[in-house]
Amino acid sequence: MAPLFRSYVLGAAVLAILACPNRSEADPVVITAGGVYTFNGVDLPGFQLRGNDSIFSGVVADAGFICCTFRPGDVVTLNYNATLFTFPGQPTSSVVNGVVYPGSYLRGNLSFTAEPFVAPPFPVGSSPFPFSTPFTMTGQLSGFSGNALDSSMLFSVPVRGSGTATVFAAVVNDAPFYIGQGQSFQFEPEAQAQAPVPEPATIVLFGTGVFSALSAMRRRRRGKAKATGGGYGGNAITQSN
Repeated sequence: MAPLFRSYVLGAAVLAILACPNRSEADPVVITAGGVYTFNGVDLPGFQLRGNDSIFSGVVADAGFICCTFRPGDVVTLNYNATLFTFPGQPTSSVVNGVVYPGSYLRGNLSFTAEPFVAPPFPVGSSPFPFSTPFTMTGQLSGFSGNALDSSMLFSVPVRGSGTATVFAAVVNDAPFYIGQGQSFQFEPEAQAQAPVPEPATIVLFGTGVFSALSAMRRRRRGKAKATGGGYGGNAITQSN
């Protein structure tokens, strides 16, 4: 009986694994609004992400810095990895696919990949000039019951999104390059354009049309063969007296 019992236990374990997929394999939350921003002199800037009946907020673990410097004609890449968290003692409410987690502590990472662009010639003036380019983002966000590392996990969900990345750059004291004062990643709804899917009725009509065309071609070939007195592969033979 022992081997049979072990077989039942093993089978039950396999079914449990199949019925409860890993959280990291869940469908990602698509972020369609909000953004992540960093600016020179602003330590630990806040952020908010929204989409798919989901809301996340917290701070970005960055001490205010100059994001970049580049010269006219340089190829500029605004790729960025953001570490997100919640201040100790200041939990927030997260919403994941319509489920509210009040008083949760958020931790996560977002990876932004922006399309490179070529820096233009210096414009007239000294105000920060925005340069924008599209980006895509992937990441993972998790919520915990407390700020300690051993706190229980409330949720963990992959996220993705796209939008516009912007760097705010200026020319300071006639420097021969742009100095980035900050950058932003503003999320936008994903494009919904898809190839049209034929309806069943359309498929039936198409098939009927093809069948009719083949039948007509076959009848024409038979009629031509009869008119010449031969079959499909032969020629008519005439005899003269």
